Amino acid sequence: MKGWCQGAKPSVLLAGLAVLFGVASGLVAGVAVWADHTETLRRTEAATQDLARLLEEHAHRTIDAAELMVERLADRGRPQAGAQAAMAAMLQGAPHLSDLYLLDAEGRLVADARGVAAKGASFADRAWLKTLRAGGRGAVIAPVAYDESGRGYSFAVARRIDGSDGA
Repeated sequence: MKGWCQGAKPSVLLAGLAVLFGVASGLVAGVAVWADHTETLRRTEAATQDLARLLEEHAHRTIDAAELMVERLADRGRPQAGAQAAMAAMLQGAPHLSDLYLLDAEGRLVADARGVAAKGASFADRAWLKTLRAGGRGAVIAPVAYDESGRGYSFAVARRIDGSDGA
């Protein structure tokens, strides 16, 4: 009785084994690449989730700090005189805030903590001010926009300050 490889030319047998080895090596390499790809996706997703949580926490802290600054300003009564100096001192303690503005009921700038905006500049066209003027309460957060004065992207956190007379 003859064996399965008797009578076959050695070159054909060698070529067959080479093809079998190539296919097996390709499958092993494919599985290894797929496993690495899957692990890389998992690690990237975890890193993205961590970054999103960090960004969310930073945004919450920034909004809380802005609200606290407005509360402190509101506690001073109707801040007009000396508001810029007081706001500049507050801004130094909050490096993640780019600026603090105090506007009158018409939307004109009364004070600017950094002193870069022109006094009397109008913000009346801003949606966040319109919301507050319409009786909005609490913090109003504007969409992110490019800030020419700070040369970066920022968003406004605005809050209405009512005087003791309700105005």
